[in-house]
Amino acid sequence: MSSAAWLQRHTLTVLSRERRNVAVTLLFGFSVFMALMLGWVEAEKSGTIHTAAAHFLAQSGVSTTWGRHIPSSSTVLLHHLKTSIVVLGAIAAILIGHRSLESDRAAGLLPLIGLRVFDSLTYAVAKVSVLGFILLGYIVFTGVISVSLLVLLPIAPLTPFDLARMAAFLMLGWFYMMVFGCISIAATATAGRASTGIIIPIALWGMWTFLLPAITGSTMPETLLDPHSGEYVAKPTPLFQWSRSLLGPLSFADAFSHLSSELLGDQYSGLPPKGNVPPIIVCIFVAALSFSAALRGCIRMDPLAISVGK
Repeated sequence: MSSAAWLQRHTLTVLSRERRNVAVTLLFGFSVFMALMLGWVEAEKSGTIHTAAAHFLAQSGVSTTWGRHIPSSSTVLLHHLKTSIVVLGAIAAILIGHRSLESDRAAGLLPLIGLRVFDSLTYAVAKVSVLGFILLGYIVFTGVISVSLLVLLPIAPLTPFDLARMAAFLMLGWFYMMVFGCISIAATATAGRASTGIIIPIALWGMWTFLLPAITGSTMPETLLDPHSGEYVAKPTPLFQWSRSLLGPLSFADAFSHLSSELLGDQYSGLPPKGNVPPIIVCIFVAALSFSAALRGCIRMDPLAISVGK
């Protein structure tokens, strides 16, 4: 067995035994199921309102179209998955990235790098690949549950185009979680304290998720958490217009939300993106930067340094 395969197997074994990782994985799975059911409940509510309105208009002598209100595409029901990925998916990625390094420090594995049992590049690639493998499992689980529910629910049947858009959205979600996982690995590798290694990615997550969308879009801070909160938009001012043009390209979460809406076809699809940089360019740039930071942090990490717990 090669040193990279041994490191990957060791990391997977250690992470699977930690209760905190199992707990956040179960929470993510539960949030995926609830997000899908919430999308279906919203569609049913819209159908009830449509039926009641059609009945009232018919009694008033106004011609209308009868029938249940069904979304034009089944993928519209998946728009609440953005919340699961943005919140629990990103938090899970941060925790996994942090614990993958801290568990090695606690076990005294890092000095093996100094003894040339395996080189630092092999160690870095193993940690990033394990992170990607675990998060890919999250995405596969999400995809299986999504397809199963969309097939069972009484809605328009899935078309190959719907499946392609769903797959593209799920891969986008995988990249989104990988960004925060790689940031967590980079912060943990370079920080002198374990608490600092987890605080830095959490702070960046909060800034991207809540602060920048509010500043650049003059919207409520929970815009990404509640897809309908974007309706509450503050009155545009020169300050918001200035921050939109200057900080809009830095809003990674906004770029993810925009691309997700375009792929799922929800009520915000077709709206112009924030900033002058295309959202896909923003996502690719941030992903490449975080991946490079994770590799660089692991390669330049001092194998003899002992992280302080608090």
